[in-house]
Parts: sequence; C-alpha cells; structure tokens
Amino acid sequence: MKKIYKLQNQIKNYDWGSPKLIPEFLGLEQFDPHKPYAEMWMGTNQQAPSQVEEGISLKEISGELPFLFKLIAVEKPLSIQVHPDKEQAQAGFKRENEEGIPIDSPLRNYKDQNAKNELICAITPFTLIAGFMEPNKIYASLGGDTLRDQWDMVRKLESLYPQDVGVYSPLFLNSITLQPGQGLYIPAGTPHAYISGFGAELMTNSDNVIRGGLTSKHVDGDELKKISKPVPFIPNIIAPSNEPLTCYPLPGENFSLYHIRGGKTFPQCDKAICLVTEGELKTEDRIFKKGESFYLPSCGKEEPLLLEGNFSLFAACVTETK
Repeated sequence: MKKIYKLQNQIKNYDWGSPKLIPEFLGLEQFDPHKPYAEMWMGTNQQAPSQVEEGISLKEISGELPFLFKLIAVEKPLSIQVHPDKEQAQAGFKRENEEGIPIDSPLRNYKDQNAKNELICAITPFTLIAGFMEPNKIYASLGGDTLRDQWDMVRKLESLYPQDVGVYSPLFLNSITLQPGQGLYIPAGTPHAYISGFGAELMTNSDNVIRGGLTSKHVDGDELKKISKPVPFIPNIIAPSNEPLTCYPLPGENFSLYHIRGGKTFPQCDKAICLVTEGELKTEDRIFKKGESFYLPSCGKEEPLLLEGNFSLFAACVTETK
C-alpha cells in the first residue's frame, strides 16, 4: 500500500483576495467574512511551507520540491508584474543582498534565486491581461470605441487605482478570459495582471515579483523594463481534454499540472501534490473530499495508484528527475 500524506497548508491574506471563495471551497466552518483570502500555498517554499502532521514539515518527507502549487482567488485586480528568468533572479538576488536589503523588506524584488514561470488553470471564469499586443491592435485600442471591452476594463481599474498610470495597461496588454478547465502558461519576462476569478496555479518554486503598477506595494519601473520582453506575445490557451486526464505542461520544467476527472489510475510521476476540487476521491483505503490535499511520494508503472469515486482533482507532478 502506498504511503499518502494529508497536507496542512497556509493561506495568504492579500488585499486583492476574496472573503468567501477559498473558505467555502475548503469547507471552513469558521472564517472572517471581512478578511481577504487570496492564496493557499502547497509545497516547500520557505515563505509558507506545508506540513504533513503537526510540527512536521512536508520538506522533511519530500525534500525541496521544484514547484509551488497554489489555489488563488482574485476579487480585485493584482498588480501589473513580471517575473525573472534564472539568470536574472540570481543576479538580482545577489545585488539586493549586497545592497543590504533585508529578505523580508517590502522594498525587495528578489526573495530567492529561482526563475518564476507560471501556469494558471481556471476553476471559474478567470480574466487576466498578459503579453504585449501586436502594434496594430495597440493603435486600434487608442482610437476610442474600437475595442470597447478594453476601455471598460480601463474604467474599472481607474475606479480602484486613480492616478495610477497602470490603469491603461489593457490598451497594450492582451485581455484574456479563461473558461473552467482552460489553462494558460506565462513565461518569465511576460508582463501580466490577474483581474478576477478562481483557479489553480503552478509555478517554479519562487516568490520573485517585480511590480509596475496597480498596487500599494513597492513598484520598480526600471527593473520591470529591464526584465520584460518588449515584443508582441499572446499566450496560448490550453484546452481541456475530453478524456479523464488533461496535462498542462510548463516548458523547460520537470513538472506539470494535471487535471483528473474520475480517472481510474494516477499518472506516472516521481512526486506529486494533489488537491481535490469536486466530489470525493477514494484511494488506498482512504477518502479525500473537496478542498483536501495530499502528498504522494511516488507513482510508478509497477505500482499504479488506483482512483475511485466521482471526483475532480488537480495534481502538481514531478515527471522526471533533472
């Protein structure tokens, strides 16, 4: 019988979060309805590591995981931001250390030396802006009513962030709304901002964020211009499969996000963190309900994990060892 570890995860309370989505999803009986619940972190990141039992960290069981897996609830727009690649993260982390900026300082851009590529998969309709538009579309948006939806978003952002030049970002960044089950990969160097929605997010194990607007936090426009790739780019939407299993890969990484809907067997992997999103899953004589998560040390061809029940889950899987 395979060993499965049920997880205890930490929740981040950022201003842009929803007071209801995450608590109701997790089935919390007691929560503050006036408090924004923005993210639940699953993994070994030092900012909010998961535990498998009281006082025992997941890292003691799994080692350092290469990914950070999140449940994210966006009620207000996030900041316009961009993330570094590996080389940029190492250089920025070293520079800020040499400048004597404390690791927990709000003025810090680089909290680690890792790249931050990320993928979002929608649980509810999820709206974001990401990547620079083609020049002809930018010219059209500046014409007034040509792209009415973009101007509607500008007015919405302006009501939340008056006097912030970032409110005009929908006029030059692509506006995208993902339907449930659709995924989107955002590589390092791509400016983006989440606008609204509820989803599962998988990224490299990093918390490096360079902000350019739509926030009360530290903004570093010079660093954002240095890190951003100033070329037109439209992220490709990954459509869900008609089969029980859909894979959402992160190019160049040794881990992927899977969505499993009532499948019979778990995909082969070295390690995985799983989050049940609907129904009830039965496996290895254990039952996991909506909102519950667990860590799976391994799942090979010789020892497949059998799944039973009417359920849906996301799984962040390390697919090979690099």
